[in-house]
Amino acid sequence: MPDSRQRSSEPSSSQTGQDRPTRIIVISIMLVIISIFTVVLWAVAGGVFQRLAPRTFVERQIDMLEGVVAEKPGSEEAWADYALSLIAAKQYSRADSVLDDAEVVLGDQVIDIIAVRAHLASVRGDDGQALELIQNAITAGLEFRASELARLAEQSVYPDPQTIKGPVLAGAYAFEARLLAAQGLWAEAETAYSGALEEEPASADALVARGAVYIEMSSVESATADFQRALEFIPGFAPALEGLERIEKGSE
Repeated sequence: MPDSRQRSSEPSSSQTGQDRPTRIIVISIMLVIISIFTVVLWAVAGGVFQRLAPRTFVERQIDMLEGVVAEKPGSEEAWADYALSLIAAKQYSRADSVLDDAEVVLGDQVIDIIAVRAHLASVRGDDGQALELIQNAITAGLEFRASELARLAEQSVYPDPQTIKGPVLAGAYAFEARLLAAQGLWAEAETAYSGALEEEPASADALVARGAVYIEMSSVESATADFQRALEFIPGFAPALEGLERIEKGSE
């Protein structure tokens, strides 16, 4: 005959029946929690990868230039190109942040960085600040050139001054000229374009732009000379031909 204590330790069929629904509920809750956790983890991971992976040509370019800055943090050109790519993508706040980081690394008197700040001010509609910044950039560039020439002279090295920040200064002068011309300050614009041409004498674009300024100043001979000079560098250059045509029509 079975021991009464053994019988009492065995679960009754009624107890088993009561525990089964509880286990099913617990398991169901656990499955729901696991499912929710999986969905959330997938969404978060997917969002992160989506943000990190470049999806367009512009994003790939920005990503590439960011990598160049990471590899060459001392490169002024790399920082400037990175910020300009962000401006082109209309990511103005991010460009601001990049320029701030560049100044921490390079200093606040670097022509490349100040010039990009001027472009950023201009696209935001503040041409007054843009003009002030680009003039500061030109000053910084000329001061850097002077210091570099002095340093090299001590080593008996005398390079062509235009090899030191020449293209950057040319671009800065041209940008200054455009801002001045937009205000109808023709004489000042002519001086700025002349500065650009001192840096890059073979710039057909700058010659045509200065020629257009000469027309506004009624200096037809000077305008004609600039347009013809531009055609020497780029035969058939449409803007130069249009400038000459404008002069011809004006003389009729």
